[in-house]
Amino acid sequence: MLHILATTATAIPNSTEVRGVRVVATCKEDLSWIDREASNYNNVIVYDKCDMNRTFSSANVTVHTMENIGSCDHAFLQYIVANYESLPDAVHFTKGVTHFTEGYNDNPSQSPHPDVRCRPWCSKYEKYKHLGRKPEIFGFSLDDYKFTNNPSNSNEFIFQKSPFANMKGWIEATNGLDVSMYLDTRCTRPMQGMFSATRAQILNTPKSTYRMLLNQQTHANEEIDHFIERSWGAMFCSEHASTATSNHTVNN
Repeated sequence: MLHILATTATAIPNSTEVRGVRVVATCKEDLSWIDREASNYNNVIVYDKCDMNRTFSSANVTVHTMENIGSCDHAFLQYIVANYESLPDAVHFTKGVTHFTEGYNDNPSQSPHPDVRCRPWCSKYEKYKHLGRKPEIFGFSLDDYKFTNNPSNSNEFIFQKSPFANMKGWIEATNGLDVSMYLDTRCTRPMQGMFSATRAQILNTPKSTYRMLLNQQTHANEEIDHFIERSWGAMFCSEHASTATSNHTVNN
């Protein structure tokens, strides 16, 4: 949910000029808010992961039905890979749950000293805001996970443990990622599947890396989803992102 700030030298228009594209990953959430919010964006792209046959009255809303794989990050990766050569000035990635997303249009901003701009309800996450830049993230792992926005799905989609002891093992085995990216990133780590990025930030990482991460995801509820979630800031803002290599590629 934390907002990612641009740190490159390329200036972007202020928030009153940049509306950008909003990308919404959803399963069974109530999306009645989208028609109220659609006019705040040039386009709204909804990725329907649970065959809910979504329809909207706003002309700038497009719905894509996709397989329920990889949590919200799979939808975000789908969008990036499909639009890599024609990205808008700003992209706002969010889940479909209303209390996280309604009224959100925080554009990526320029700052030599990145900080976090956070809506009042997210103050409880403040203590985690720099975790993506600390070595502690390398020891992260999960043995189980229950969906928070769609809890009934937890019984339907059993958690899939990765073959890695922790996130560092996954990073070292994934071609296109490197531990140095996570140490030198100048962005805070997004949480709760809600963040914004500029075109320049997204292009900081090659399309091949995004495609590789997309192909790693094969289930609706898996540990690798959470590794990817904790990698957005490194991919968008690390000086090492475009040159990161590894001797191994994950095949799962």
